[in-house]
Amino acid sequence: MSPTPPIALTHQHVVVVMVDIVESVALMQTEFEDVVLRWLQLVARIRTGPLKAYGGRVVKSMGDGLLLTFDRTEQALRAAFDIQALGPTVNTGVMAERMLLLRVAVHEADVIVDDLDIYGPGVNLTARLMSLARPGEIVLSDLARDRVDDPFLAQFTDLGPCYLKHIELPVRAFTAQPMAGQAPI
Repeated sequence: MSPTPPIALTHQHVVVVMVDIVESVALMQTEFEDVVLRWLQLVARIRTGPLKAYGGRVVKSMGDGLLLTFDRTEQALRAAFDIQALGPTVNTGVMAERMLLLRVAVHEADVIVDDLDIYGPGVNLTARLMSLARPGEIVLSDLARDRVDDPFLAQFTDLGPCYLKHIELPVRAFTAQPMAGQAPI
């Protein structure tokens, strides 16, 4: 057996964005093909809209969510606003209990990157932040919020120190909404 060649780790500082369908397991229990088709339509619109416009990268699709990266927090937040605005486009004519509702989390972190995934505690923290988001909400870490330089981009609501599963210390988090008059792409 030949020895395994050493693996070179590539480190990057990125903005990690996670998008998730709220209550996807319950939605998939009946008419799962419809849910999958609408999700795939939404992912296609995300890829050709916000990701293209703001230079984002799909790291992976988990079937009911997306793991994305961006170079700058403002790009990521603008994309998150546009992603939330795209949600209703796949819910036309759908009963309220069958709608695809999204929650989004944004965090800036150092990660290890390869062709298939990104790794690191910042990815895990982003996933935990997403649990704070209600349907239609975007939650940011305090680090991500502090990187938003445009004072007219978003209105932030402080959630205070939040205790997250498997995160030792509380994390300060914020929800973000576009400022009045900000239109998605």
